[in-house]
Amino acid sequence: MQLGFNGATTQTADLATDIHVAGQAGYDVIELRDGKLDQFLAQGSLDDVRRMVREANVAAWTINAIDRVGVDGAVGTARAVARCRELSRYAQAIECPWVLVVPGPTDGRTDAQVTSDTVATLREMADAAAEFGISVAFEFMGFPWAAVRDVAGAWEIVQEANRPNLGIIVDTAHFYAGGSTLESIREVDPGRLVVLHINDVEDVAKPDITDGPASIPVKASFPSRTSSAPFVRPGGMEWYQSSYFVRSTGSRIRWSWPARQKPGPSRRGSACCAAAGEPGFEAACAFVPVQLLIARSWEAGGWQTIGADKEGDHLD
Repeated sequence: MQLGFNGATTQTADLATDIHVAGQAGYDVIELRDGKLDQFLAQGSLDDVRRMVREANVAAWTINAIDRVGVDGAVGTARAVARCRELSRYAQAIECPWVLVVPGPTDGRTDAQVTSDTVATLREMADAAAEFGISVAFEFMGFPWAAVRDVAGAWEIVQEANRPNLGIIVDTAHFYAGGSTLESIREVDPGRLVVLHINDVEDVAKPDITDGPASIPVKASFPSRTSSAPFVRPGGMEWYQSSYFVRSTGSRIRWSWPARQKPGPSRRGSACCAAAGEPGFEAACAFVPVQLLIARSWEAGGWQTIGADKEGDHLD
């Protein structure tokens, strides 16, 4: 599997910083935030973005995200399709295969209405993206207000939309918050599973989970396979716990490795020393050992548990 870095993790860091630190930390792919991309393009060009990605030796995997998909009637659909066409043009220019989209609120609609509205909008968005050779990745949201909250609902919608350039994204936090099951993810065609977001939550009741403080490390387990076939698409780390960004690289994380799991020399393993002090780098660097451990377990076809001490910043 490939290891990805999500630009949401660094919050206020700009696009150039995200790309640079992802490359320095040794990630394979990067998920670019559309807002950061818009800000960069106010002064720079798509050629500049493509050059930065190539020089960082990472691949752009998604641009995310277009929100409120399937709501606000014809006006909302027109807005979503126009934005999808714009981001697809960007994606084509920077050699990024996917544009990520998310549902809006239920707004009192029945499940049947939600499905019908979302299917219709996704079809138009997929057709617009196809004009540029780009695909659309639909990510369900596990929050109580969201119209599509679980794997089963998202997969049903993607199947009904019936476009070859449509896939789904699974985020572990939304998987938990929305009540998805392992059985439901086994029903998904592995070829349509675009990326797995490895993202945990605070120890709160499911209705209280938000996009705010989602923190790793905490105690969590990640499966190796989504079906009878291995998961070979990127796994992207997300970390929204802002309190970790103000702590020094040396003091924030204390890593403890069993001898049999200790990663060997690699550009990932040496990246912290190479880029310490770079703005936003601490957030990227913190994930490197975690990802090596997860990847090793996943590629072996097993499970890996990540533990945390009572302070929440010690993996063992």
